[in-house]
Amino acid sequence: MRDSSSMAGLVLWAIYWVLESPFLVALGTLLLVDEFAFGFRVRLYRRWKRNRRADKLQRTLEVNPHDRRARSELAEVRVAQKRFAQAVEVLKPNLQAGSTTQRHCC
Repeated sequence: MRDSSSMAGLVLWAIYWVLESPFLVALGTLLLVDEFAFGFRVRLYRRWKRNRRADKLQRTLEVNPHDRRARSELAEVRVAQKRFAQAVEVLKPNLQAGSTTQRHCC
């Protein structure tokens, strides 16, 4: 019984020490302020996801350069990244191939 109570005391002391750590309190405060005021982490996360998606689409086009959907999506990602010239270059083959959908007009 003595060992379990001393272990519980050690665990409680460790939790208290972590919660009272000035660094962790400052970090928690910074994260909360950022969440509600600036959204810096959200922007970084979105940028990271866009870059990963662009890399994946680029690899898809290396394997299959005729994938029109991948070209279109990669162009959208490039526009979101404000890389307009690259978006135009990516879309040129789609525009040169023309539309594959039939449109019926009355």
